[in-house]
Amino acid sequence: MDQEKQARRLDPTNPRVLYLAGLNRYYGPSLLGGKREALKLLLAAETRFAAETGPPADPFAPGWGHGACLVYLGRTYAALGEPDKAEASYRRALELNPHDKLARVAWEKHRK
Repeated sequence: MDQEKQARRLDPTNPRVLYLAGLNRYYGPSLLGGKREALKLLLAAETRFAAETGPPADPFAPGWGHGACLVYLGRTYAALGEPDKAEASYRRALELNPHDKLARVAWEKHRK
């Protein structure tokens, strides 16, 4: 949690920080907020990922995470009993990258 706080302080607009914080809540104990808090963080991360356009201006800046964020957003929606929103998230991840194995597996598992 200390590293999360430091990362948020260093770059509060970075979607990757929010994505990783959302994963922390998704897998963490309920006292950290559980799936509802994960959903809030993943939605905030998705909004920031969506605002990124094109490759990073800095060649050393990270460009990863958007597809995985959408997959975990879908998993969170599924865990909270919202299958239509889960499906939309998986579909969006596959639109970003049709070859994304994480998204493909999540989509196929969801469709069963």
